[in-house]
Amino acid sequence: MKKKIYLSGAMGCYLGTKEEGYAETWRKETEKEFQLTNSNFNIFNPTRYYNYNEHSDGKEVMRYELNQLKTSDILLVNLKDVDSSVGTIEEIFYAYILGLPIIGFLPELDNTNNTFVHPWLYEQIDKVFEGKDSMQDAIYYIEDYFTKEEKEVLLDLICSKQIHLILKNHKNYENEKYQNLEELKVKIKDM
Repeated sequence: MKKKIYLSGAMGCYLGTKEEGYAETWRKETEKEFQLTNSNFNIFNPTRYYNYNEHSDGKEVMRYELNQLKTSDILLVNLKDVDSSVGTIEEIFYAYILGLPIIGFLPELDNTNNTFVHPWLYEQIDKVFEGKDSMQDAIYYIEDYFTKEEKEVLLDLICSKQIHLILKNHKNYENEKYQNLEELKVKIKDM
């Protein structure tokens, strides 16, 4: 089953600035990266469903996005300009309350980035990557960590089944079903 990743980050603070379009651009790049490297994730990109010029009811947008977050498995948050985005802060807190893994990245750590990330946010976020390649690092971390977790669950299930077979009959380790499970474990480990 594919895990759903919710892409969080500032949006409205870029309207009418030289960075207008940034909210859409990084999310589209992230979607492409996940499509290129892994098909085990569904990506929810709120900019595909929300346009500041078309939606005037903030309540409608908030409820829609929080419902999408509630049905997600992972929150990936761009911390650039988080101090200018109440919505992003609310999404982080809501994901924290839901117990979702929260992976953050702060792409610009130089003299041009004045983003203040409150210490409470760092406490709520499970893992934060910083610097020029932080978005890539966060994506690779999600792919490695969460696909590894799924492999471990599958291996545990297979081992449980094998133990059950042996408890039924100590000679079952020689039967075809047991051997097929053993081959499946090797394939999963090699994935």
